[in-house]
Amino acid sequence: MLNQDQIEKKYKREFDKKKNEYNISQAENIKRSKAFDNLYSEITLSRKEKNENSNEENYSSSYERVLKRKLEISKKNKALDLENKAKEKLKKEATGKLKKAVAKKIWLAIAPHLVYIIPILLIILFLFFIIIYISSIFDVGRNYDSYSEDEKTYSREIKEEYDENIKEDYDSEYWED
Repeated sequence: MLNQDQIEKKYKREFDKKKNEYNISQAENIKRSKAFDNLYSEITLSRKEKNENSNEENYSSSYERVLKRKLEISKKNKALDLENKAKEKLKKEATGKLKKAVAKKIWLAIAPHLVYIIPILLIILFLFFIIIYISSIFDVGRNYDSYSEDEKTYSREIKEEYDENIKEDYDSEYWED
């Protein structure tokens, strides 16, 4: 089984190879187009010379040759276009594979550390909730002495009324039965 560096090198080599092929094919296209221009100019020059020196049959045969040559060149250009499209598709696939390999390498670098980080975060969260729960039990932060005298008397009055109401309810229920 290949390790990540070997996989990356393999995809990088493939990518470079496809890139070089693509550059070579572009250079060939430019050469062919120049060759076509040169050929066409030669044919037009020869046609002018033949028109001056020969009859109409020679003109038609050179015209037919030009048309055949144009047809051959157009076929070659179509084939080159298809080849270039295939090369671009392979290039995209190679870059996609390279990106996946890099993402996998990053994940493999991070994953072992998650074994330590996640439990630590869970412990911190658990301790936070325990602290909140304990503080709610002991009413930490509510100091009865910090209340004003009016608040203290008001809370005492409410408590006394509540106690009286409970006694009355209890007594009435007890004696009714």
